[in-house]
Amino acid sequence: MVDLVVLNYNDAITVKEYLNKVIQYKSVNHIVVVDNSSSDNSYIQLKQLQSDKVHVIQTMENGGYAKGNNIGIQYAIKNFKSKYIIISNPDVQFEEKIVDILKSKLKNPIVVSATVKMICTSSISLPMAWKLPSFIDCLFENLLILRKITKKTLEYKFEENMTNDVFVEAIPGSFFMIDVYKMRNVGFFDEGTFLYYEENILGFKYRNIGYKQLLVLNESYIHNHSVSINKSIKSESKRLKLAYNSRKYYCKKYLKINIFQQAILAISFYIGRINFLTIKKMKYFFNELCHG
Repeated sequence: MVDLVVLNYNDAITVKEYLNKVIQYKSVNHIVVVDNSSSDNSYIQLKQLQSDKVHVIQTMENGGYAKGNNIGIQYAIKNFKSKYIIISNPDVQFEEKIVDILKSKLKNPIVVSATVKMICTSSISLPMAWKLPSFIDCLFENLLILRKITKKTLEYKFEENMTNDVFVEAIPGSFFMIDVYKMRNVGFFDEGTFLYYEENILGFKYRNIGYKQLLVLNESYIHNHSVSINKSIKSESKRLKLAYNSRKYYCKKYLKINIFQQAILAISFYIGRINFLTIKKMKYFFNELCHG
C-alpha cells in the first residue's frame, strides 16, 4: 500500500492542479493534504476535494516543512496503516509507473528512501543528490559569492547516459518515497527546522544507523522549483535567514560544533548575505541604468 503526503501553504491552486492528476493513479491508495495553517482560504478550497481517497487536514500552526510532513505521515499511519509513503511538493509532476518502481526499490532491507532523477524547469540548477555537508562546507554555503567563484559543490556528478541505481547521502525533499517502518527508527523528520536542510538532517540520521538512500537514474520527475516557496516567502533576505537558521541547527545538533565554530558560522553568514544582496542590488541598478 502506497499513500502520499503533500503540504500546502497559501497555494491551493498549485495543489489542486497537482491533485487533478495524482488522484487518478490507482497505485496511490490515499492522499493526505496537510494545510500548514494557511493565512488565506486555502483550507476551505481544498476541503471541497475531500473524498475517500483525498483527506484534507489542517495544522494548528505553520511549523514548517518537517513538522507539517510529520503530521501528514502520522495521520496516514494512524488511519491507513501505511507501509510506504510518498513525500511530495505540489509543484512536481511524475508518472504513475514511478510509484511501483520506488516501492520495489524499498524492498532492499537497507534502503529507507528512494527517488528518481529530478528535471528542474527553473533557471536555477538544482542537484539530484549530494554529499552531506561538513562544517567547512556550511561556511562556504554561507559565503554565497565565494562558493560561486570557487565552484565548490557537494553534488554528485553523473554521466548523462548513466541508468543504474546509485546510493547517495542526501536527496531532494521535493519528491521521494519512504519505508515507514524503517523511517520510524530515526524518528521521522527533525522538527527543529522550519524550512531548508531537512534533507541533510534526515540523511545524517539515516547514515548513523546504516540506512541508505537510493537514486534511480533511468526514471525522472519534473520539478517546477520554488513555485510554492517563492509565493509564500517573497523576501530573498528572509529566505537566506531561514536557510542559515537551519544550517546552524544542523551544525550544532549533528556536527556538534563548539562555541568558537558557532561564532565563525554566524560571522560568515552575515558577511555572505551582505555581499550577496549588495551585488544583486548593483546588478539591478546597472540593468535599470542600461535599459532606462
